[in-house]
Amino acid sequence: MDAQPVGPAPTGQKRTTARTWAKRLALLVMLALAAVAITRNYQAIADDLERIPPWTIAGAAVFAVLGMVASLQVWRELLSGLGSPLRLRPSAHIFFVSQLGKYVPGSLWSIVAQMEMGREHKVPRRSAAVLGVLALVISGVAGITVAVALMPWVSDDLRHRFWWLVLVLPVLYVLIHPRLLDLVLGRLLRLARREPLPATIGWSSLLKATAWQCLTWLLLGLQVWLIVIGLDGDPTETLAPSIVGYALAYTLGMAAFFLPAGAGVRDAVLVLALAGSMPTSSALVVALVVRCLSTLVDLLLAGVQLVIHRASA
Repeated sequence: MDAQPVGPAPTGQKRTTARTWAKRLALLVMLALAAVAITRNYQAIADDLERIPPWTIAGAAVFAVLGMVASLQVWRELLSGLGSPLRLRPSAHIFFVSQLGKYVPGSLWSIVAQMEMGREHKVPRRSAAVLGVLALVISGVAGITVAVALMPWVSDDLRHRFWWLVLVLPVLYVLIHPRLLDLVLGRLLRLARREPLPATIGWSSLLKATAWQCLTWLLLGLQVWLIVIGLDGDPTETLAPSIVGYALAYTLGMAAFFLPAGAGVRDAVLVLALAGSMPTSSALVVALVVRCLSTLVDLLLAGVQLVIHRASA
């Protein structure tokens, strides 16, 4: 029997191969940028790390991991509300690996990664895109909610600077009303010539996601608080400023979408929040340690998910 000539690879196969290599390249770029962030921060805090007891770093790392796990639950609640529920393992893989996109300048890279990775689990690209935007909105609403709730226990200077958040918060809750969201999202999808979402998100999913996000800010704020204590900060006076400072730092840092992971803006806001309870120099060290630790946790969680995914594949 004559051997059949081997022709060129089908176009679909070529596209799949190109997409696979593009994903690998993007992952390498994100890992490299995260490593650069760690190196820069570590050089800035190397001398001050000796002042911080190891137990506070270890405890802060635990709270950082727990905070990211709570953040994963925010993502899952919103995804389920949009009609594409996923089990824990694929959700963790998509969410934690896509977080490396934060270290690429521009706030949309994590969303783009979630859109591409979600295709493997039949999550519509439009749902992943809407989810990414909703997650940012819920993150901001929860951050301001936590800040307003704890504002009576922070310094007078911080209250005077951010008193207007009390007026903004009710407006934000009106803007995330399910009917208004459905109207706006539906109009945007029609303008983009995309099909409607598989499901309309309701109050239940939004409130659960907001509650999980508030828990996220509390856990990540406790991460800051432990590092503050390690630098001889007063445990009582610095608890509320640590939580409020981190929530506001991240919320306002999202506006600096052109910077990787809100670099600079988040650090400045956190230092401002802590400066009323400890020396400014110590507050700056706290901000740098928190950023370095957060990057390490992102790399750890993403690495664990990549290993699990590869082993299961």
